[in-house]
Amino acid sequence: MKKYIFLISHGKLAEGMLSSLQMLIGETDGVTAYGLMPGENPDTIAASIETFLLDHAEDRIFILADLLGGSVSNAATRLSLHSNVRMVNGMNLASVVSIFLAPTDISDEELEDLLAEARDGLSLVSFALETEEDDEIL
Repeated sequence: MKKYIFLISHGKLAEGMLSSLQMLIGETDGVTAYGLMPGENPDTIAASIETFLLDHAEDRIFILADLLGGSVSNAATRLSLHSNVRMVNGMNLASVVSIFLAPTDISDEELEDLLAEARDGLSLVSFALETEEDDEIL
């Protein structure tokens, strides 16, 4: 059993994710990026992945989409009906790296844990600048 990952997005985000993954990891066999460009139909991306699925029923397939409810995700959601497919919406680089490095036979519970870690990496960074008034109070 092998693992395959499909990164799907609007525009070139998926290609950028793949490029960043390659920069961090190196060789990324089994990872494919599809980006929906203006005027294209998202069903074309889903159909390409579905054609691949026909010959890989025994392999683990991960589909990572950029945006929950987006046209690309909506078109590919039906592919999650295949028992060997797991679909993740809202991909970020942390989730892409974690899923790439995860064992092929990762359980759904372990996958949920990886996604929770990727979500935990989101944070607001805010620095307050001191003013002269702040210095006088101290």
